[in-house]
Amino acid sequence: MDKYEIVGSFSERVVSLLQLDVAAGTPILLSTETRRHFTDGHADAFGPYGHLIGKVITHADLCGVRPTDGTVEFVKLLPDNSALCLNLAVRPSSKQEYFVRTLHLCRIKRIEQYERRGRLFRLTDQ
Repeated sequence: MDKYEIVGSFSERVVSLLQLDVAAGTPILLSTETRRHFTDGHADAFGPYGHLIGKVITHADLCGVRPTDGTVEFVKLLPDNSALCLNLAVRPSSKQEYFVRTLHLCRIKRIEQYERRGRLFRLTDQ
């Protein structure tokens, strides 16, 4: 059986802004299998930034919901890199437990496009 750790939770602001059908405070989980996948397959993002998963959730600069599958996205701008940001995706399991599914670096230009199109919403004043 896969083990997991709680890496964050849905804030009232994110739930309200995105009109999610989930209670504020619902935990966001990271399985050991997914952590292993990040370490092996996404070393560019996970190596230097994996320790920030909780901060990406609790201090995201933008958030949104993918229209194709309902995945909740949390985006954190990187102070040391103006061209890239961290994009963390969270999806519910069949038991309605929310798990981190992806963590990757994303070009800030793409994030700006998503924001202009109304797919991502600002959580910070930047």
